[in-house]
Amino acid sequence: MLPEKDLMVFSPGRRDSTVIGTVEYCRKKGLELRKKYLNVSSFDIAGKRKELEEILGTVEKPVLDSVYRFREINGWSRLALKTSDYKLIPLLLKTPSAKTGEFVVFTHPEGKRAIPPELIDEAVKSGKGVVIVDLSGTGEASSPSTGEDYAKGKLRIITLSEMWFGRTTLGEWVKELNTVTRFLISGYHARDIILDGFRETGLSGLYLGAAGAQVNEIVLRDAPVSYLIGSRETIDFYSMAVHLQGILEWGDISLAAAL
Repeated sequence: MLPEKDLMVFSPGRRDSTVIGTVEYCRKKGLELRKKYLNVSSFDIAGKRKELEEILGTVEKPVLDSVYRFREINGWSRLALKTSDYKLIPLLLKTPSAKTGEFVVFTHPEGKRAIPPELIDEAVKSGKGVVIVDLSGTGEASSPSTGEDYAKGKLRIITLSEMWFGRTTLGEWVKELNTVTRFLISGYHARDIILDGFRETGLSGLYLGAAGAQVNEIVLRDAPVSYLIGSRETIDFYSMAVHLQGILEWGDISLAAAL
């Protein structure tokens, strides 16, 4: 590694005022894109949804291939959904105690163990069905590699791998959640589906809803409200999975919420 002083283009404290750093450039460019977006008087909804699917990489949607069922534990059904793109999506499922057909689907980027038990208990006591999903790179669907672990590697390896194949981690999560919701509708006659997600997984629920899926309510916890860069101190709060190339040119999280 070369020492930092040998890599400097300008003398300390004497950088040309016309040269700005990466963070400052991204903040300035983001504000320009936001201003341009806010000045648009109307949108083609179908067109925007198609553009969002292209950004996410969800144009081609896998279908449910088969369902594996394992021994029930403490009233929870244990399942794994196998999709046509050879993924296994692990689920914990508790059917509604009342015949409402209402299900809450919980997700967390650190896996099912990170979901507060009181949230799950509250949903169960209200009579709703509860589904806890481990999306790709999270919980049971994660890897022992620290590069894929959320706490240590911030999903770096899995996100970079998806990028190499022209995909996004958020897009893969959207497709997996879509498989889960369709499974609940067809297999459990779900009429009302609530997607309740933390951090980045909350965004995947929002994008699924924005794409027009059969979702009745979306809850986002600790999720970003914009892709505009704020303070440098908080920039690493989310993992690499949060990134979507071209999202600010498309219209930011607020447009997804509007859709």
